[in-house]
Amino acid sequence: MPRVVRIRAGSATNGPGRGFRRRRLAGARTRAPEAGFSIVEICITVAIMGLAFTALLGSMATATSTSDLMARRRRLTRMAGN
Repeated sequence: MPRVVRIRAGSATNGPGRGFRRRRLAGARTRAPEAGFSIVEICITVAIMGLAFTALLGSMATATSTSDLMARRRRLTRMAGN
């Protein structure tokens, strides 16, 4: 989008009138806004998400195996107590 300057109407450069008018500056270049992510940012994000997912999956596996172990101990304790 071209660079735009607001000039008060009625000034020496804009002539008589009321309100504001827009005037494009001579020599103003248009430049696309920087949007999106670079490949480096995406790679770092994928690596961090992979590590987080691996840690979460590992903790879930540990919790499951611990729960199974405790259930077996309870059964053996009940059987030994009878």
